[in-house]
Amino acid sequence: MTRGRKEKPRDGKKLVHKDIFTTFDVSRICQANIASIKNWIMKGYLKAFRTPGGHYRIQKKDLINFLRKYHMPNPFSGEMLRLYFFSKDQAAGEKYAQKLVGEHEAFAFAGEADLFLAIGEETPDALIVDVESFSADELKHFVDYVSGNARFEGIRLLALASDETAVAPFHRAIKKGAPAKRIVEVVQEIF
Repeated sequence: MTRGRKEKPRDGKKLVHKDIFTTFDVSRICQANIASIKNWIMKGYLKAFRTPGGHYRIQKKDLINFLRKYHMPNPFSGEMLRLYFFSKDQAAGEKYAQKLVGEHEAFAFAGEADLFLAIGEETPDALIVDVESFSADELKHFVDYVSGNARFEGIRLLALASDETAVAPFHRAIKKGAPAKRIVEVVQEIF
């Protein structure tokens, strides 16, 4: 340490309370060179905007999405989880989502198209699928699509079912009717 100067932390732990980040901030969080950060922005991997002076700024939600998508260490992981519920019974999915709103970001989807569009926009921490709301053929089609799609890598898949027996590609199963708190516990356990 240089005399008279405080040593700055090299990791991004003190930055987690910001909402907008500079490329320097992001380089500390990602432990990467600023040139790499700018490269990721220019290639479209990391979403950013420019200030009137031409400098890049990155919103917290875009940084979190980037870290999730590319499986990088995430200093924000102790914060809100983003959970997607997928059920043909829209009301059932919304019931779970509403119980978690406030503590976490939770969204319900009844159609595959809406779900896939949402995942393309913002990667969830977990996708909870009400497997019993689908026919065997529909579930097989969904599982085949998810298993063969790189876009689902890193998303924890949970089956919402009458028992807690998980089948591939689901990481775990949660008993239908379980309290919302239990869903959050299971998602946090598998991280």
